[in-house]
Amino acid sequence: MAVAQDQQGGAERQEKPCECVERLPPCDVGVVRRAARSVVLPAEYAAWACAVPSPPRSAKPRRPCPGTRLALAAMSTLQTIHDVPVLMCAPEGEPIGGERDVLDLIGNAGYQGAEWVVIPAGRLDDAFFRLRTRVAGDIVQKFVNYRLGLAVLGDISRHTEASSALRDFVGECNRGRQTWFLADVEELGQRLSG
Repeated sequence: MAVAQDQQGGAERQEKPCECVERLPPCDVGVVRRAARSVVLPAEYAAWACAVPSPPRSAKPRRPCPGTRLALAAMSTLQTIHDVPVLMCAPEGEPIGGERDVLDLIGNAGYQGAEWVVIPAGRLDDAFFRLRTRVAGDIVQKFVNYRLGLAVLGDISRHTEASSALRDFVGECNRGRQTWFLADVEELGQRLSG
């Protein structure tokens, strides 16, 4: 508890530091975390910095809560198929529609030591299967950049029948070693064994 003198009567009043200071281990440098920023201050300033009011929270957050994303990532399980660690995404959950969603999966895969990420076709947003939107290219490129394999499991025939470009893209991906469009886990096991 910090003690401060009242301006008018000189009486002392106690100020309770904010939660971020209470959670920090004792040391000679105070670290204050405010609005996704870290500020390193000498210890005597740490209590003062916490007395500064936080910016007001808006009624509707613009982005989903990070805890929600962590809960979605927690639905994924790590399995080993033919000595290859594979992160299996749950079939139910939020649709994966862009780079931000994929980066959460890639971070989770990296943390768990996975070499491949398996995404059910039903979890991918319809924009993924329309190549003109560039969503598929952006998502595949993220996996290439982070040196992770991507396997899309499930029936995508309704999308490939509607687009010859998508059919060619799937065929080209299945010839390589980075991205595969497969029917089921058994087919994934056959690919990983070879």
